[in-house]
Amino acid sequence: MFPRLSLYMFEGCAYCERVRLAIRHLDLAVDERDIRSEPDHAEALIEALGNSAVPVLRIEDGDTARLMPESADIVRYLYAEFGEGRRPPLLATDAPQAIGGILALLLFVLSLVIDGPTRLILLGGAAFAYTSRSNLALWIRPRG
Repeated sequence: MFPRLSLYMFEGCAYCERVRLAIRHLDLAVDERDIRSEPDHAEALIEALGNSAVPVLRIEDGDTARLMPESADIVRYLYAEFGEGRRPPLLATDAPQAIGGILALLLFVLSLVIDGPTRLILLGGAAFAYTSRSNLALWIRPRG
């Protein structure tokens, strides 16, 4: 029997988008519960977990229900249960964060070596790469 899945999320959340990308890739029917547009969903989440941190996947299997927080755990679960041997797309993994962190470190190291106005550009690029690394999935996600 296929469990009923619901995703507590909100628009603009990069970690939620990671899970939503996996859901689209697997073509799963998942009820999205936007905690910002529907305060009842946020209240239910706070009551169950003590906070409203998203994403959280609700898995209802018969008479039992459990909540799974953490986007990486959710993506691993979805592919283990429904992936049929497929692997998640790159943006649904931790790779964008790792790449952003490496890029930030590289730009920072270069800023220590290079003088002049280029140093400021490199420092700005390092700060941007580091702070925006988890939002990559939001920037290049398919629209519609």
